Amino acid sequence: ARDRVDERVEGLHGGADDYLGKPFALEELVARVNALSRRAAAPEPGRTAGDLRLDVGALRAWRGERELRLTAQEFKLLRYLAEHLGRVIPKARLLRAVWELNHDPGTNLVEVYISYLRAKVDKGHPRPLIHTVRGLGYVLEERPEA
Repeated sequence: ARDRVDERVEGLHGGADDYLGKPFALEELVARVNALSRRAAAPEPGRTAGDLRLDVGALRAWRGERELRLTAQEFKLLRYLAEHLGRVIPKARLLRAVWELNHDPGTNLVEVYISYLRAKVDKGHPRPLIHTVRGLGYVLEERPEA
């Protein structure tokens, strides 16, 4: 029912795929639902970063030729980082997007799961893909050798 721009933006930032304020035309609602259904039915493309590959449709990931054994939550975190490849994602945003939690400065949930991912994704590889940007957040990217 909220139709102010800031309220619509807040809804979209909160995870909504679309937003329709009241009053609305029934034809527009039906068209938006159909568009969202088409998008949901389309196969999800794979994502890559260096030699890391994700098959988001099958919920599988590989580093090189080795398939990674990830929990559902680990895959969700890795997928989010891959969807924002090369961009630093703050801890609070990861909490909202991956765990649907509001920022809690006392939680180390993100740090724990980043550690799990590093052990599975980066361990044994000379070039890590998951990086910490101190004071800002985390980024998934292939960096040139120093």
